[in-house]
Amino acid sequence: MQILQSCAVDHFNMTVQRNGHDVHVQLNGHFLLGGATQQFREVVESLSEMNLRLVSIGLKGISKLDSAGLGELGRVAGSQLAGHRLLLKDYNERCIGLLQLTKLITLYDLPAATSNSQTSSHGGSSTKTDRVHRFETVNFVNDDDSWFEQ
Repeated sequence: MQILQSCAVDHFNMTVQRNGHDVHVQLNGHFLLGGATQQFREVVESLSEMNLRLVSIGLKGISKLDSAGLGELGRVAGSQLAGHRLLLKDYNERCIGLLQLTKLITLYDLPAATSNSQTSSHGGSSTKTDRVHRFETVNFVNDDDSWFEQ
């Protein structure tokens, strides 16, 4: 595996590794508006010029994630990388929960759950993604349009 790039800025670091036609981008720290999102955007733009089969993004090391970071994860799926397989790897529950809540999770593949990531408070086994799917969607629009002045 070849390390293509490694950068650190504002309590955030990112490592990009290439293995043949596959690239893994590992994100760690605070993925927030500013230097972190700018660095990520530049990496995504440079990856779009490569002949890739798979782009995986590791989120396990993310300790803070704001709307700009979520927006950049959404931008990846809308970029030239959209034709490649996009995989979220090594994720933590908080990041996946936000991606599920914002529906960005539908843009990515998730690896199959392993036995060490299966837990349940009910005694049975459920995966991390099973727990995330329990979020309910809130409808902020009143059906009779009474919130809108005419």
